[in-house]
Amino acid sequence: MLIRYFWVLPQLNELAHYNDRVEVLRIKNQIYQRLKLHSNYAYDNAVWDEAYQAAQQHDVDWFKRNFFLKELFAKQKFNGVYFYDQQGQLITGLSVDPSFTPLSTPEFTDPSRYTSLLINPSEVRANQLKPIIRLQFTHVLAQPAAVFSHSIAPTNENGPSAGTMVVWQFIDNDFVDKLSLEDSDPIDIHTGDELEVLFQHLSAELLQKGVNAQIYRERLLIGARDIQGKPLLAFSFAPSPRLYDQSYLASSTIAGLLMTASILVIFFAAISIRVVRPIIRLLQTVSYASLSNDYSVRTHLRGNSELFRLAGKVDELLEVVEQQQQKLKAQNLRLEELSNTDALTGLANRRSLDTYLNALASHKVDSTLALSLLVVDIDHFKSYNDTQGHAKGDKVLQQVANGLKQLTHGATDLVARFGGEEFVVVLENTDAENATYVAANLCQGIEALGIPHSAAPMRIVTVSIGVATKAAQQPLNPQALFDAADNALYQAKQRGRNQIVVAS
Repeated sequence: MLIRYFWVLPQLNELAHYNDRVEVLRIKNQIYQRLKLHSNYAYDNAVWDEAYQAAQQHDVDWFKRNFFLKELFAKQKFNGVYFYDQQGQLITGLSVDPSFTPLSTPEFTDPSRYTSLLINPSEVRANQLKPIIRLQFTHVLAQPAAVFSHSIAPTNENGPSAGTMVVWQFIDNDFVDKLSLEDSDPIDIHTGDELEVLFQHLSAELLQKGVNAQIYRERLLIGARDIQGKPLLAFSFAPSPRLYDQSYLASSTIAGLLMTASILVIFFAAISIRVVRPIIRLLQTVSYASLSNDYSVRTHLRGNSELFRLAGKVDELLEVVEQQQQKLKAQNLRLEELSNTDALTGLANRRSLDTYLNALASHKVDSTLALSLLVVDIDHFKSYNDTQGHAKGDKVLQQVANGLKQLTHGATDLVARFGGEEFVVVLENTDAENATYVAANLCQGIEALGIPHSAAPMRIVTVSIGVATKAAQQPLNPQALFDAADNALYQAKQRGRNQIVVAS
């Protein structure tokens, strides 16, 4: 009883508390993973030369053609998108419900209410002319909502802000239903007056670091505050199951103590084998798991006594904790994959490309090898979208992406979607001559696909390619190499498209 009181139960409670913290972190990561989709969408479309120019020119029609599409809203699962100029004036925007019925949202059309959502140009200047993204929570039509604000910047991510792009979504039951990547216990949303009490028992807050699992009314709570710092909503879910008896003293324990006392002297050796050693084994197992954070260990004690049943419950609890750890790792891997992959084409996205080039530049062996970079642009793609529609335009982007991937070597070459209809191919250990050969092969290969394009001179989809090479033993400057290839691409387009130009 004393061992159970002073050692076993505290260890088991600590294991259960750790499992609760893992569960809170997993749910918090699921929420961020869901919101990350809007973050990536805002980044991909706000950091774009065409959007930058359209914002400067107040080109309302361009924004409507490219963003106010029912298929786009259904695919991205957001409720609204808005664009504002440098002075904070609304250019255009649209909010809809799940059936694509327009909503009147003064939160985004009334200047006195949406100012706090905008990215001030002075913030971009203070950030060395780099784009800024901000996640906030607020009420929209008296319902909780998540709002992403992203400064509109040139494609090269360097320049004064042309305004702010805002993407928002209701945080409702539909949002909660799509949180988990697999079946799990239900998650509830709480709003209203009860938040004042619930926020005193939070296990974590969104937009803030730290996790402290505390159970309130048999639930764990994650909260979110609005722009003014007031409680906005709370997510609640069940803690991990307790697979052991939490009472300190049971009738079977008392009977066991009396029986043990009566036969202790005569059967000390037997007790040592059947009780003392299993207790030591149990304590060692629980202590090792708690101190080393390795929950794959088991007691492997089998028997019918209370002690052995307790050991069995400890093994079950350790298994639950180990499964939660594996689930959390899987969620993190899935989140990392989503943040580095272009949703439309399945290629690496721009963020993944930057990370890849920076890694090559910092690696001593890779930086001494020749490296070539190809910037690929689909010819007359805007006219294709104008004549065929964005749905077919997306299909063309997928076909071209698959073609580029099939015509390159996945083990040594990286194919990424840079933005819009532009792709980047990185060829490791490849000099200018071989890079020119690869580029010509890509140009011919895309033409050979024979994708119909009625508005193009050749009546099929073609690409133009700019090639730039870093010679061996020269340091790698990713931005300079990209600029050289981009300038070569510009020359290829000036010379009539469907060709390659190699940067000098």
